Amino acid sequence: MALKSAKEIWDYLKEEYAGNERTRGMRVLNLVREFELQKMKEYETVKEYSDRLLGIVNKVRLLGTKFKDSRIVENILVTVPEKYEVSIITLENTKDLSKITLAELLNTLQAQEQMRLMRQDGHPPFKCWKRPNAKCKICNQLGHEAVICKGKSQKHEADAQVANEEEEDHLNLFKEFTFMGNKKVRIGNGDYILAKGKGIVAIATNSGTKKFSNVIYVPAIDQNLLSVGQLMKKGFSIL
Repeated sequence: MALKSAKEIWDYLKEEYAGNERTRGMRVLNLVREFELQKMKEYETVKEYSDRLLGIVNKVRLLGTKFKDSRIVENILVTVPEKYEVSIITLENTKDLSKITLAELLNTLQAQEQMRLMRQDGHPPFKCWKRPNAKCKICNQLGHEAVICKGKSQKHEADAQVANEEEEDHLNLFKEFTFMGNKKVRIGNGDYILAKGKGIVAIATNSGTKKFSNVIYVPAIDQNLLSVGQLMKKGFSIL
């Protein structure tokens, strides 16, 4: 086949690799359906899952169809395993999820993933962030990692990771815990504040460990509150 002009070459390549409009439309439809059926596996890393999604998305884009990053963000938010729930809740409370970028979401999920790995090695991650021999990639100073650098560009990322750490520490107090979503509870002054969930908490007493059910987790309250009246209704005595 002799192709003389640049237009003839382009038309041939377009027909060869993209097919006609109907064929291309079917390919796009199948790829979008494949994208929507994806779900992150328990053993996958965030990078492996995002690479798998982007592989499908790039094929769609190569066929001439627009595919927004916001659509990828929405997919990841609802298809990652439950172990990433803390990161997603933190994002809900600190950012507008409709405006969050794909990079921000992946960075947040990967930060939690790294913290879990560090815990499995036997130490909390914040102990690795401050070390005499650690060199910050942001300010090039010794003594700390970039994640806790006071540089303006890293402040929000550090705050988000510390919030994740505190959130998980609080949830570790519960023997059993159920997320309630974005539900609000009424407090003494009549205001309503966000409650994340409720569960069972075990407290050591002089007569042994006691379990308290229906304990509500309210992040905005920085103290543990016990209702004497509720305790007495459940058979406890106050000495």
